[in-house]
Amino acid sequence: MTEFEIIFVVFGIGACIVGAIQVTIAYRSSIRDVEPDPERVRRFVERGMELRRQALEKSRATKPGHTHRMLNAFEAVAMHELLLERRGGSAGELR
Repeated sequence: MTEFEIIFVVFGIGACIVGAIQVTIAYRSSIRDVEPDPERVRRFVERGMELRRQALEKSRATKPGHTHRMLNAFEAVAMHELLLERRGGSAGELR
């Protein structure tokens, strides 16, 4: 290797070391504690409940007489089976 190549390699290694140090410093300053702030969580949940209540009131205001709620999957299956039984069908017809 010539003298120029040796200097180039040494400076290249030095630049890599300096870059690795800068990346490590930037990473350590950017990470934070992963624990959620209980006060912020409480406010978030309260705000979510308030927004849901407002949306529900708005939907009821736009659809008068629409007061039933949506059934979840288990309730829907149970209701379907109940209706089949009332009509004299069997729950096997559900599938």
